[in-house]
Amino acid sequence: MGDPAGPSQSGSNTQSNRKRGRGRTRMKNLKMKTAHGEKLPIEFQSNGLPSGENAKRFKLQVASFARECTSILISDWNSVPDATKDEIWKSITAKWDMPNDKIVKKKTISYAGERWKAFKYSLTSRYLFDGENIDKSPMETYDFIDEDIWQEFIRTRAEPSFLEKRLNAQQTQAHNKYPHRLSQGGYELLEKKMMEEKLKERQEAAGDIEVPPPSPPQRHEKWKRARIKPSGEYTSEDTRVVAETIDSLVSDGFVQNGREDILVKALGQDEHPGRVRAVGRGVGIREYFGSKSHSTPSVISGAQLAALTKKITQDVLQTLRTQPNQNFPIYSPNTTQHVSSKDSCSTVPQTPDDEEDIDIPEECELYVDGSNYVVAHANVYNLGPTIHNQVLANDMVRVAVTKVIDAKAQVPVPTDEVTTIAQAVNTFIKWPKRLLRVITNKDVDIPMKVDVPQKKSEPICQKLIVKAMYMEQDLKFKAKHSGIDIELPRDDIMDLCLGKKELHLTILQVWLTYLHRRCVELGKSGMYGFLDPYYTLAQNDRVSVQTYIQNTMDHNKKDLYLAPYFNNRHWQLLIINPKKREVTFLCSLGKKPSDKNLPVIVDSALEGYYNLQGVRKHSKVVWFYPTSRRQSVSYESGYFVMLHMLNIISSGVVDSWMQIFADSTPFQKDEVKNVQERCANLILELIEANEDSL
Repeated sequence: MGDPAGPSQSGSNTQSNRKRGRGRTRMKNLKMKTAHGEKLPIEFQSNGLPSGENAKRFKLQVASFARECTSILISDWNSVPDATKDEIWKSITAKWDMPNDKIVKKKTISYAGERWKAFKYSLTSRYLFDGENIDKSPMETYDFIDEDIWQEFIRTRAEPSFLEKRLNAQQTQAHNKYPHRLSQGGYELLEKKMMEEKLKERQEAAGDIEVPPPSPPQRHEKWKRARIKPSGEYTSEDTRVVAETIDSLVSDGFVQNGREDILVKALGQDEHPGRVRAVGRGVGIREYFGSKSHSTPSVISGAQLAALTKKITQDVLQTLRTQPNQNFPIYSPNTTQHVSSKDSCSTVPQTPDDEEDIDIPEECELYVDGSNYVVAHANVYNLGPTIHNQVLANDMVRVAVTKVIDAKAQVPVPTDEVTTIAQAVNTFIKWPKRLLRVITNKDVDIPMKVDVPQKKSEPICQKLIVKAMYMEQDLKFKAKHSGIDIELPRDDIMDLCLGKKELHLTILQVWLTYLHRRCVELGKSGMYGFLDPYYTLAQNDRVSVQTYIQNTMDHNKKDLYLAPYFNNRHWQLLIINPKKREVTFLCSLGKKPSDKNLPVIVDSALEGYYNLQGVRKHSKVVWFYPTSRRQSVSYESGYFVMLHMLNIISSGVVDSWMQIFADSTPFQKDEVKNVQERCANLILELIEANEDSL
C-alpha cells in the first residue's frame, strides 16, 4: 500500500496478458434497435430534462459517450474542447430521436459533463487512495483507458494542488450540518418513490373508486425525507431543528414570497444561483422560481433623454401609421342612438363597415322578421370571419343568447341543431345586423358607454412610452383580480408599446386587472374568475400550483376560471369550468401541453376543490383541445391569450368551446392592436394615479 496522503496504485504492473473482467455493461436491446438505423424515442420535460420510460437508458448512454469521448487527463469540463462536446452530441443524436431544441442540447451536454466528472471521482476513490479496487486496474473494465493514460492520471492525483483540493472537500463534507441519505438516483428517484406511496394510500382509502395520480411532493418535503434514517431519526441535530421549523411553517399557513419558500425560510439561507436544493439535478434558480425583475434607473442627461424620447416617439408613430385602423362590425361608441324597445325593427340603423374606434357593445335586443317585439337578449362580438366552419357574411354577426323572451320564436338563420330561440342558448348563431339593437337606457338619447382606447389623435402607446421614460422605479400597484402587489418594470411597458416582443408575465397580470374591471362593468363579476400566471408558472413547485388553484376556486366560487399559462417562452390559455368538470386548453401553435404535469396538477386541484365542497363521488375531469387561432408571428401568443379572454367575457359564455373555437385563422392586426391599446391605457392610468398620490 502507498502513503495514505497520496494515491497508492498497484495497477502499474498490469501486463497485456492480464485476464480481462466482464467489461462495460452493454444495453443489448438498444444496440439491436440502433443497428438497423432506427432511433429510439425519448421525451423531454419543458426544462430540457429527459422523461418517460426510456429516460434511464438515455442517461446511461449519455454517461457512456461522455466517458469514451473525453480524456480523463483534462482538468475540468470547462477545459474540454468544443469539438469533443460536439462529438458527444453527434453520438447521442445518431442513437436517439432528439428534438431540435437548444435547451435540450444544453442540458444534455451539461449532464454529460456531470457524469464525466463523477467518473473521474470514481476512478480516484475506487482505484487510488486505498480504494476498494486498489489491487486492480481500470483497464480491465474500461478499454478506452491505456497504460500511459492511467499512469499520467495517477501522477495528477499525486500533485500537491490536487491533494489540497481533496482535503478541503473532505473537510467541507465533514462539516455538513444537513447530511442526506440519497441513493444514486438522487431526488428524482426519491420523488418517484414518494409519489408511489401517496398513490397507494389514496387507492387504499378510495377502495374501488378510481383516483387521480397525486401531485409531486414539495421540495421541503423531499428535503426532510432525504435526511431521515431507517430508525425514523434525522441525520443530525441541526437537521431535526430545520425539520421542526418546516412543520411549524406549514401548520401556520406560510405563503411563499418570490423566491422565499418554506425551505429557504426554514434554512435561513437563500438559494445559490447555480442550483436549487432538493429538486434534483439540472434545475437552475430561474427555471424553478422564474426570473427576478430588476429595474435600474437610467443615469442620462436631460439632452440625452430628450433625444431618446424624440427617437422613440418617431418609431412609435411610424409603427402606428403602418398598422390598419380598428374595425369591429358593431356600432360606433361615439354615435348617439335613440333606443326604444317598442319601435319597429325596420328602424334599426345599419352598421357601417368602415367605422373606426368600435368596441364590442353592451347587451343587444334581437328581433325577427314580421314582428316588432324583442325575442331575446344577446351579446354580439367579433371572433373571426367564420362560425361553425362557415363564412360569416358582411350583413351577419355572431350572437350568443343571454336571455330568452320568446322561446318559440324562429331564428332567422336556422341550423340542424338550432331552429328556435330556446335552442340557441349556450351556443353561437348567425343573426342579421338589421334585426338587432344595442341596449342602453330606455328611451334616452345617450352615447353608448364603452371602454375604448383614446382617439387616434392621442396615441396611447406613444404617450405611455414618454411617461415610462421618466419612471425612476417599477410601477407598483395592487392587482384587483387577485389582491397581490405587482411591480411592473419599465422594460415590460416598452415591449408592450412597441409590440415586437413576447409579452412579459407582468403585462398579463395587468390585463387580468383590466378584465376584472370589465367584468364589474358588465355585471359579470360573479361569472368569471382569474388565475394569476405568476402562481401557475411551469417551473413553480407543483404542489403549490395545485394548492393555489384549488384554494382560489374554493374562495371565489365562480362559474368559469381563465388562466393564462406561460411555459417554455410561450403563452397558452386554460379555461376551467369546475361545475361541468371541464378544462379547455388553447394554444396558438396548435399544441397540447408540453409539460406533462399540467393536466395532473389541474385534475388534482379540481379533486381537492370537490373534496372541500363535500363532493366525494364525481365524474372524471374532461380535457378539450379545440382548434384556435394560429399566430402568424413568433411573439403574438400573449396577445392571442388576451384576445381570447376579452372575447369570452364580452360574450358571456361559459361552455360549448369545441363549437366556439373552430377557426384557425390568425387574429387581425387591428384586433391585436385593440388589446395592446386597452392594456396601455390602463397602465397609463395607473402611472398617473401614482403621480397624483405623491
